[in-house]
Amino acid sequence: MLKQLIQCVAVAALILVSIATKAEAGWFAPTDGDLLVIRSSTLVPGGWFGILPGVEASAAISPLSDLAAFDGAWAAFDRLEAEGPAGFPAADGASVPAATAMGVGGPTLVPYGWFDFCSRRPEECKVKPLPPQEVQLTTDAWALLDRVNRTANGAIRPVSNLDHWGTTLDHWDYPTDGSGDCKVYALYKRKLLLEAGLPRQALLITIVRDLAGDGHTILTVRTDHGDFVLDNLAADIRPWDATGYTYLKRQAQNDPNVWLNLHGVRGIRAETVASAVDFVAARP
Repeated sequence: MLKQLIQCVAVAALILVSIATKAEAGWFAPTDGDLLVIRSSTLVPGGWFGILPGVEASAAISPLSDLAAFDGAWAAFDRLEAEGPAGFPAADGASVPAATAMGVGGPTLVPYGWFDFCSRRPEECKVKPLPPQEVQLTTDAWALLDRVNRTANGAIRPVSNLDHWGTTLDHWDYPTDGSGDCKVYALYKRKLLLEAGLPRQALLITIVRDLAGDGHTILTVRTDHGDFVLDNLAADIRPWDATGYTYLKRQAQNDPNVWLNLHGVRGIRAETVASAVDFVAARP
């Protein structure tokens, strides 16, 4: 049983910038004067957007002139990278992960892009309100979510709204030509999961700000084990509060044409704030 994993978000961008500028053979090449301080006991798995592979970390490594200490710690990251995602903590001893439920506020403005989508695909929006429902997160359901997330992420060629449609106005649609931005990914994943039989009330388009502060769209899936997000910026499905995103608005469960205010809540777990990973580049 894996120990509870937490997300490292606080300095993810700095880590990636430093790694990118000092990479050698695909990994960070340490130099004298650099300082790496690891305060958390574990890191959450993830991808290129600031989440390092899950690993048991030492209390601190500094300065990196002690290359033996550095090599030993980074080798642990290499092993986890080779082995693949470590996963999130299971709930009730099951082999499916656990999350929390995202809090929501009252109705807010409907995104222009949803109006745009509905004007061209009215059959998708002229639906009756339904009682809220969650996905029963069995191992089969989790495998379905993972398969759809990876399939859509691999099938769609990423392209900006402006380059794709020639406009800065949000154009929401399915990947009819195999290309699209984050909205296209989210809508397509929703479509695939609906066709697979999951309840509409549990598949909610969600507007956030990503780690760079830019507008971004993801799909939230409400389950009996908490809320998870399917994201074109991450290969793995993550709990909503293990993303570092700022949550702005989301579709209501009972009616996809009603959007609820998320009040800018940050997707960071309390324990992440208490124990973060700090990367300090000491060189000028």
